Amino acid sequence: VNCVNFPMNELCKSHVHGCSDNVRSMISAFGGSFAGVCVGHPIDVVKTRLSAAKRFGYSGILKTVSKIHMEEGLGAFFAGFRITVVTVVPNVACCFYLRDLFKQSPIPSVVSSRLGGWVNDGAVAGGAAGGVAAALFYPVDALKRQQQMGLAVSFLSNNGALSVPLLRSWQGLLLCYRGLLPELIKVTCNTAIMFGLYDMLSAKQHKQQ
Repeated sequence: VNCVNFPMNELCKSHVHGCSDNVRSMISAFGGSFAGVCVGHPIDVVKTRLSAAKRFGYSGILKTVSKIHMEEGLGAFFAGFRITVVTVVPNVACCFYLRDLFKQSPIPSVVSSRLGGWVNDGAVAGGAAGGVAAALFYPVDALKRQQQMGLAVSFLSNNGALSVPLLRSWQGLLLCYRGLLPELIKVTCNTAIMFGLYDMLSAKQHKQQ
């Protein structure tokens, strides 16, 4: 998915003109993230099903793909696509936008120098952006995983809308953020490595040119 997000993000940046850098960054972030979701959603569904292999009888990628296709049809590979677009696209777009925003401040460079320079400022900005985005969108990401598994979501109302009374309660709030800490650690590390490597490879490519 990232091999789609990054090129599409840069492509959008090169074609969006007549607006401020922040607006251009935001538009590009949404364009790249939407393209990534369209390409990666079927793979994400297979991954989600495999994560519950023992419960649903899935084993191996090819067997899982075949089982889903035979039993549920091609449409099953896009289960939860609408909620994915509503949740993942803003999540990834927020991550890319915040990364560009954070890189404009001196903080990532200061942190990078404090760490001895072995972590570049792109990794610092990317890790911080990923952590903030993950915290903001964690509850709706939980809804997406539930829909991909074909399970009922206890904090949804009958028409599929969020149950407002439950979400207003402390119990509902804790339910929405259950498992947040390991998710933050995972996402922060992943985005730091992803953006750090991307900046490092981009810098090498520019030097060669």
